[in-house]
Amino acid sequence: MSLTAQAFGLAPAYHRGGGQIVANKFNILNNSGTGYGTSIYKGDLVTIDTGNNGTVEIGTGTDAALGVFAGCEYIDVTGKPVVSPYWPASTSVLSGSEIVAWVYDDPNIVYRVGTSSSGAADIAQDVILDQFDVASVGSGSTSTGLSSSSITAAAVGNGATAQVRCVGLVDGVYNATTNPHPIIYVQINQLQVAANAAVV
Repeated sequence: MSLTAQAFGLAPAYHRGGGQIVANKFNILNNSGTGYGTSIYKGDLVTIDTGNNGTVEIGTGTDAALGVFAGCEYIDVTGKPVVSPYWPASTSVLSGSEIVAWVYDDPNIVYRVGTSSSGAADIAQDVILDQFDVASVGSGSTSTGLSSSSITAAAVGNGATAQVRCVGLVDGVYNATTNPHPIIYVQINQLQVAANAAVV
């Protein structure tokens, strides 16, 4: 239980089918030695840029997502391999080299996510199966590499309109006094990889 706000992005918790949680390999744009110009933190939602280059970019928190960013690998301008939990915006890399993004893209992964503002009026047992948008995507800590995204305080509802769907409360039954900032279990509701999904 938590008395303080928590924002750490989406953290894989378990697989609904009992399968293994695996991050898959994608690419971040390498534009003549300077990589993608926006930071991406571990736990951020990401999308595939289907309009231009087919590479991973930061998600919006409201539109369809590829999945959740797990970290990256690249070669810096000196030829040194770098493994990082986050992508630093506009990092210079070895020209012509590959910038690898690792992404959790399995629709059956369930994530833990925090509530950054008090949920006293909105987060209760009856939010299970309700949906939420994700706030502060693309912000995070350069020391830990973790995202500072979290769910919005108010549920959008149970229609297919929001980014994630609540499937449980991590700390058990909600209590506004002892647990005003609950961590909840969610699945991504709007996925680019879902069968017959239209990219939003």
